[in-house]
Amino acid sequence: MITAAVIGILFVLAAVLSVILLCTKGNNATAYIYSDGELKYTLPLDSINETVTMRIDSENGGYNIVEAEKGKIHVTEASCPDKICMHTGYISDGTVPISCLPNKLIIRVEKKKTDNEPDIMAN
Repeated sequence: MITAAVIGILFVLAAVLSVILLCTKGNNATAYIYSDGELKYTLPLDSINETVTMRIDSENGGYNIVEAEKGKIHVTEASCPDKICMHTGYISDGTVPISCLPNKLIIRVEKKKTDNEPDIMAN
């Protein structure tokens, strides 16, 4: 009876510790902002404590307003006609970049792989 109680307590402690570690771990993401084919800004997204807003002007006279928050980035305003860059929404994990072809803007996020992260996941 006592052994079952000890095992139960250890199980609960392990579960709580796992949740705490998962919630406090950053995603080690960095945003790379390219304009007209050149890298203009590098933002470590996990280090942002307050919202960062910047205007990025392109050589063709267009512009994009980019907003970065802790762990994520998106385009809030753009002079392009289709606004696809705005409709992409927030990105944070590197799976999809934000692209604005008329203004020649690309925003991509890269996550730094940790040692215990698998290179590929199989089912």
